[in-house]
Amino acid sequence: LWAAPTWLFVGLMAGCSGPPAPPILTLLPSYDLIDSRGEPFGSKQLAGQVYVANLFFTRCTNVCPMLMTSISTLRDRYSERGIAGIRLVSISVDGAHDTPDQLATYAKRFEIEPETWSLLTGPPEQVRPLVLEGFRLPLGDRQEDEQGMMQIAHAGRLVLVDRWGQVRGYYA
Repeated sequence: LWAAPTWLFVGLMAGCSGPPAPPILTLLPSYDLIDSRGEPFGSKQLAGQVYVANLFFTRCTNVCPMLMTSISTLRDRYSERGIAGIRLVSISVDGAHDTPDQLATYAKRFEIEPETWSLLTGPPEQVRPLVLEGFRLPLGDRQEDEQGMMQIAHAGRLVLVDRWGQVRGYYA
């Protein structure tokens, strides 16, 4: 189960004291995607918020279900410890399939409340450069095997983003 020190997230929040924040690794570009409610959602809506981002797709049978379960556990730990204000953002790498309706159905599986955890989708021509050049994470091409199972190789890491849209850490 993925876990990072609580202070790491709390220290990046506005008005919090604690150890110095981790170094800036990269600045994310401005981006606009669509959430599970069919509403525009991206860097503009996340401005001023610390968030933990990850990649996934709803048809994934490998790492995605485990990753989403770990994020659910992280969400629960924040709640248990009274940590508020850290948003969770999961970006689908299969925008051709993962429509807002598909994301909404998937959200029920993990008891995702869109006020604190956003599932985002968008066309591949928007998501791919965001992943590769913005988040600087690997992303493979969409492949289908002989049984009709579709896979997209992608990073199973979590990305910590500060309130200014700067990547502060990658966690496995």
